[in-house]
Amino acid sequence: MLLMCCTAAACARPDPIELERIVTRDQLRREVAGFTALQSITPGKLVNRHSEVVVTVRDSLMRNLIAAAFPVSISIRNRAIVTLTDATVIFRGNVARVALRGRVQRAAFPRVSADLELQGALDGFAISRGKELNARITIDDMTLTAPAGAPASFDPLVTGALQRIVERSLPEITSGLPSVAVPVRIDEQMLLPGFGPEGAFTIPPSRAPMSVAAARVIAFQDRIWIVLRITLGTFITDTLARATGDAR
Repeated sequence: MLLMCCTAAACARPDPIELERIVTRDQLRREVAGFTALQSITPGKLVNRHSEVVVTVRDSLMRNLIAAAFPVSISIRNRAIVTLTDATVIFRGNVARVALRGRVQRAAFPRVSADLELQGALDGFAISRGKELNARITIDDMTLTAPAGAPASFDPLVTGALQRIVERSLPEITSGLPSVAVPVRIDEQMLLPGFGPEGAFTIPPSRAPMSVAAARVIAFQDRIWIVLRITLGTFITDTLARATGDAR
């Protein structure tokens, strides 16, 4: 029998109807938030022209970016390993829905495995320390099918125990998923070329520090619209910048 130190009562899943309600609730909340973001946009007000820019990514490119991040293997509790081999993205309800498919298997006796599908969404767009625009995948639900391995793997209690292990490990699985890097270059400063020294007048080159943050994300019409908020510091000439650096 599966060595997971659990009784039938402990391994039993919570009420499946209640679980389905929780998952549906979370998905609806995500979609309602997306529609609310769309409703709040009036013509000409998608971005603040003085401090924001918008980057659009087609759903086909986003699919390729996510697919390139897999396969990936994640070790979870009870000596089980989740191997996710492929992912798909569907834009629905102003949400970029993500489906991940793979397999979960115990690395110890008895070696029980099953097909695994995770349902989630792209979330958490942010600028990384490496000044890259990344997105995270948030998991909402999981499904196990096609158990295989030892004869005991076909026992409903064993299958339920394996499913319970994966459910309890969803936070670890989520944190172990690779981030999706959007091909956008983020600079830390704005550089302006100068004029001269030949000619009627001379203007030295200047630069200003710049910080960029993801203000909001909209999934609409087969694209993701990422609004970046830019904060620009005071421009100083290169000559003054070098003098300041020397003084330091």
